[in-house]
Amino acid sequence: MFWQSPAELAKLKAIDKISDFSAPVLSRLFAGAALFFFFLFASLGLAFWLGKILGQIYFGFLAVAAVYGLMALLIHLF
Repeated sequence: MFWQSPAELAKLKAIDKISDFSAPVLSRLFAGAALFFFFLFASLGLAFWLGKILGQIYFGFLAVAAVYGLMALLIHLF
């Protein structure tokens, strides 16, 4: 009962290593997806809100795109 073959022991060790690796990866992947959707919907909300203030929806999207473009340029330069 308590004794296992070397093949079974190797299989259990492999499963342990895989689970030790995959658990943090999956949790970070889930957190990254949640963060992505947060920024996506926040950007959409900001674009629609700015578009309403500026009179045309596409002006809001252009303003948000300009902010993201400026941020990308600054990150690239520094």
